Amino acid sequence: MKPNSDHSRARPSIARPAFRSAAGFTMVEIALCLAIIGFALVAIVGVLPTGLQAQKDNRDDTVINQEGTYFLEAIRSGSLGLHDLPNRVDWIQITNLAAAPTPIDRTSFRNGADVIGLLSTPKHTNYVERDYVTVLAKVHPATGSAAEQNPAMRGFTFSYLLQSEIVPFTAPQVLYGNNRAAMAMSTNCYELKLTLRWPLLPNNSVGSGKQVFRTLISGRLICTNFLNYNDAGTTRKMPLYSFQPSIYGK
Repeated sequence: MKPNSDHSRARPSIARPAFRSAAGFTMVEIALCLAIIGFALVAIVGVLPTGLQAQKDNRDDTVINQEGTYFLEAIRSGSLGLHDLPNRVDWIQITNLAAAPTPIDRTSFRNGADVIGLLSTPKHTNYVERDYVTVLAKVHPATGSAAEQNPAMRGFTFSYLLQSEIVPFTAPQVLYGNNRAAMAMSTNCYELKLTLRWPLLPNNSVGSGKQVFRTLISGRLICTNFLNYNDAGTTRKMPLYSFQPSIYGK
C-alpha cells in the first residue's frame, strides 16, 4: 500500500522570532530606590547648614583674633599713621557717669592717630570721686573681600564692637595711702583690656560672640592733642591720649 503522498510530504518549517527574557526594575523597586535617595538627600540637606555655620564661626574667630592683636599693638605703641582706620571705624562713643554718651562719627577723624588717641582714653579720670569712662567703638575688620571693604556695603558686612579699658597696674596713691612703689607702678605701668563682641545685627543688638584681650604697657599715658567734633550743632573737644615709653638710666 502506497503511503499517502499528502501525509508523507514534509511540511515546511515556519521561522518564529526568538524572544529573549529581558530583566528590569519593577515599579515597586523604583519606588523603594527613590525613597532611599530621598532620605539620604534630607540627611545631607539637614547637615549642610550646620557645616556652613561652623565654617562661618571659624572665620569669625580668626578675624577677631587678628583684630584684637592688631589693636593691642596699635594702642601699646601709640602708633601714628594707620590711615585706613577712619574708614574702618564707624563711630566711637565715650561715656562717663557725669555725661551722656558722646558718639563721635568717623567723619570727624582726621587720621588713624585720632582713632588710637580716643581708644587710649583712660578708664579712670577722677579717682577721688570713683569716676570712670567707657570707650566703645564700632569697627569693621581689615580682612575680607573687596565687596566687604566697600563703604556702601557697610550695613551688610561683618562688624563688631570694641571696648577699650586702660587702668593703672596698681592702685594710685589717693586710694591706698603713701606707697611709693605702687605710685611708681601706677605712673609707668598700665593694663590694657580689649573686649570684642560680635556680630552686630541689623537691629543694633550684639550676638553671643565675645573675646577678651589683655596686655601690660610700660610707659606714661599723656594727653597729646584734642579732637574737634560736632555734637548737635556745638563744636566740642575730646582729649587724645598716647603712650610714651619710659627710659631708665643713670
